[in-house]
Amino acid sequence: MRERFILRLTMLMATFGIPAHRLEEAASSCARHLGLEAQFFAAPTGVLAAIGPDGEQRMHLLRLDTGEVNLEKQSQIDAVLRDVLDGHETAAGGLRRLGEVVAEPARYGPVPMVLAQMAASASAGVFFGGGWRDLVGAGLVGFVVGVILMVASSHRRVARLTDFVVGFAAAFLAGALSVGLTPMSASLVALASVIALVPGLTLTTAVAELATRHLASGTARLMGALTIFVALGFGVALGQRLATGLFGAASAPSVSLPAGAVWGALLVAPLALGVLFRAKPEDLWVILPGGALGFWGARLGALWLGPEIGVCLGAFVVGLAANGWARLADRPSAVLSVPGLMLLVPGSLGFRSVDSFVHADTLGGVEAAFAMVLVAVGLVTGLLLANAALSPRRPL
Repeated sequence: MRERFILRLTMLMATFGIPAHRLEEAASSCARHLGLEAQFFAAPTGVLAAIGPDGEQRMHLLRLDTGEVNLEKQSQIDAVLRDVLDGHETAAGGLRRLGEVVAEPARYGPVPMVLAQMAASASAGVFFGGGWRDLVGAGLVGFVVGVILMVASSHRRVARLTDFVVGFAAAFLAGALSVGLTPMSASLVALASVIALVPGLTLTTAVAELATRHLASGTARLMGALTIFVALGFGVALGQRLATGLFGAASAPSVSLPAGAVWGALLVAPLALGVLFRAKPEDLWVILPGGALGFWGARLGALWLGPEIGVCLGAFVVGLAANGWARLADRPSAVLSVPGLMLLVPGSLGFRSVDSFVHADTLGGVEAAFAMVLVAVGLVTGLLLANAALSPRRPL
């Protein structure tokens, strides 16, 4: 029963998006507590578990699809793990509760998820310096992107083409709207509408795993992020070419919104990201200030150190706030840190790098790629410093 619990726990942690360095540490701590000798090797699409003393180990391969971040499930798994480590729950009871976690229906249905995608896209249009036309266009295209994602999630074969299809649809619709309805920046609208799919968080997680010497998982996750960047970029390039060929190119420049619009976006974006990451409704009000802290921390850091390295301060502030809240509320720090970091991750830089390469702008592509790496390293450095200054004191 102890072994079954450990294996089930490990598989669910990977399934719901817990990175390798945290997964292996939590699983090893639980195995020691239960009196088992165990070693774990985690990767984005599977986990190897060797249970038993040397020479008598039983090997288990847990194969899974790439885990998507689900903050509510992470919190529930963390609660089960904490109860087992504290002696309040047996391995059998923990196994039963893990089954209940899996059996629970999804917190948000298709309508809230599509609306959250729409809100996140519109907010990204504000952060990228667009005008009100760009904001509306990003919201409309983001709505279509959300519908495509909902359809693809229930069709496995279609899901394999999701990144390409979404990139193509976003660019084509943005081009059509910019010419057919109202002047807007088609490139800005396309980027804002797919921003939730751009793997900036995956890239940051990969760098964090590499920094903590989980080299296999970090390298695999890094290549997975690169694959998504390329698929999105290729789809966007094809959509732009087709839209330009059919409708022509729009030449009207964007008109920036008033400075106060950023405050509105900072209210909407963290809540939308909380829904997209499937946080509990009561946690959304914790996520809201976390996003603002990270955003303004990065702005302050940019004034001192420049935009690429300045995100280190934003990540440090988010990490401190998340760890402090985790200590007070006895909850996983990821509930606050993951949505907060999404406002800082270098996804847009990676997207622009691929877009530059597709359009034969090699120098611009290399510059954007180097800036993306600097931002990712700055984020990870800030988080590691925050963990050193104030540990979250939780298994996950």
